[in-house]
Amino acid sequence: MKKSKNKSEWTELFTFIKLLLEQKLLLSDKDLNPTGDYFKINKITTENLYLDFVPLSDIKIKSINKTSKEEIEIDISSIINDVSLANILHKIKNGSGTFEINDFEVIQTALGFSIVKGGNSSQKADIVLDIEHSTFVKENEGFGIKSYLGSKPTLLNASGNTNFIFEINGLDDSKIDKINRISTKTKLKDKIEAITKNGGTFSYLKAEKDTMNYNLKMVDSVLPSIIGYLLITFYGNRISKLSDIVEHLCNNTNILTHLDIDDKAMLINKLKKFLVDILLGFFAGTKWDGSYESHGTIVVKENGNLITFHIIDIENLKDYLFENIKLDTPSTSRHGFGAIIQDKTKNYFKLNLQLRF
Repeated sequence: MKKSKNKSEWTELFTFIKLLLEQKLLLSDKDLNPTGDYFKINKITTENLYLDFVPLSDIKIKSINKTSKEEIEIDISSIINDVSLANILHKIKNGSGTFEINDFEVIQTALGFSIVKGGNSSQKADIVLDIEHSTFVKENEGFGIKSYLGSKPTLLNASGNTNFIFEINGLDDSKIDKINRISTKTKLKDKIEAITKNGGTFSYLKAEKDTMNYNLKMVDSVLPSIIGYLLITFYGNRISKLSDIVEHLCNNTNILTHLDIDDKAMLINKLKKFLVDILLGFFAGTKWDGSYESHGTIVVKENGNLITFHIIDIENLKDYLFENIKLDTPSTSRHGFGAIIQDKTKNYFKLNLQLRF
């Protein structure tokens, strides 16, 4: 086992063993409070782990080798308890960079595996559960993990796949070099202001990558244009909270009439669907077929408690995302955006979409 891990990797392990101990998941409202409903957990594994773990009682679990089908009974109470979990939680919260937690090596050896790796960069499911609810039983349900043990988690990471292109009309070419040299702390806002003050207007064109454009249209055909409005408002006005951006757009722009959206409620609904589809469905750089690989998300709260959202209660998930997501500013140099690009007789400007909690 690689002894040194970052907070995200340790949190996946923490979630895994906490589920083994607690054997249930509480469903969450939009404010991360328990609704009173819950899932009983009948099996715990990951897509990359060779063992399934099946709870037998409060103190006993069974490990099943997925290949050989060998079964071993384990007294979980002798391996994991509330004290050991609290100690591990403290070490995760206070760790920085990559660091070691020796307690985990002891636990994993006792459970019979050297490493537990959840989802990777092409998987939405960090953990896979058999769950039992009062109204249904489901096997192999994929759940993502979002953690508040460190910095707030991201929903959509910045990359070259999340750049969006605008055409600039009406700007005198003689102004371009001076605008591009702006290097203030609020350089993107200042560049947008300088462009508009010098007669320039922004017209949304498209996502830079065709795959991202396809995925957005899979969510809603008008969504790419909505993203254009969001980005100009965020970078131009420094309004970061998504719900506040929507208020600004509805009160100060023609977004509803321009995009033939009936009212603010319809706009919000389109954005909520977009957020859920990112969380459970698509990656920006991979063509998406519209299906969900993960059907829920486990949230690790700052105090270490686990709580979950699932598509059986989609409205709480939508509200949680819409009320908590913010746009963020990634590195302009790393992701190649934030400067006027001259191409023959036309001028362009790229902005990047990054979403975090």
